Amino acid sequence: MSIYTKDDFKKGVGVSGTKVALPSSFTAIGERAFHWEEDITNVIIPESVVSIGEEAFYGCTALMTIDLPSSLTTIEECVFSNCISLTNIDLPPSLTTIDLGAFGYCTALTTVGLPPSLTTLEERVFQGCTALKTVVLPPSLTTIKESAFQGCTALTNIDLPSSLITIRQDAFKGCTALTDSGNYSSTEYTQDDFEKGVGGSGTTVNVPSSFTAIVDKAFCQEENITNMKIPESVETVGKMAFGYCEALTSVVLPLSLTTIEVPWLHSTKHCQPPSLQRLHVCTF
Repeated sequence: MSIYTKDDFKKGVGVSGTKVALPSSFTAIGERAFHWEEDITNVIIPESVVSIGEEAFYGCTALMTIDLPSSLTTIEECVFSNCISLTNIDLPPSLTTIDLGAFGYCTALTTVGLPPSLTTLEERVFQGCTALKTVVLPPSLTTIKESAFQGCTALTNIDLPSSLITIRQDAFKGCTALTDSGNYSSTEYTQDDFEKGVGGSGTTVNVPSSFTAIVDKAFCQEENITNMKIPESVETVGKMAFGYCEALTSVVLPLSLTTIEVPWLHSTKHCQPPSLQRLHVCTF
């Protein structure tokens, strides 16, 4: 594999003023190849390139257009993060991986159409894209991870595909203009669900049977909870799900439970809350 690196850029390979046209002899763009090169305005990537490494265009604040090849399969972490002049980008259908933070804080980005083969939107992938109004999600999408669209304050509508299984915590946090996200209902209980009062908002929580998992830190630092019942539908309890629940006295676990990730109970002074008196495993 022939990788375009920062050294190639410094040598002027493919560079003409503020524009870059990579030679077809390259098959990948290396990590930080154009990192904080603030004068670049246009980039053309040849069909020979299949991957773009971490932070390759991070902080290219003048970058307005970039032509991605149909050969491209992977965009790694934070590749276009903080490209504040980038207004739109055409993602090729060959693309199967867009890693976390790939377009984070691209504050001029208004429209994104995602490739049809994409199954997962990684953490913070569009976080802080404050001008983003339209996102077209592919019919193959199954997972939207934490903070994927957090702080996209201009986003007003998003159609969630029927293939979608999981929306993780804070995926749409701070999307203050979002009015319609379809009829999707997550099967993973998150801290957002607790804050909305799902299953109870006082000292006793009964997780509804529509949930199959309790995610990491779902009840972390909720110091007023004293009693918890988890239904037969739940199979997994994530790490620190009940971390620092200092008042917790009773937890009822279902027989359906197959996985408790360690640590799930944790206290500031103990491996479990000092108040915990009863830990039941039973059916309802």
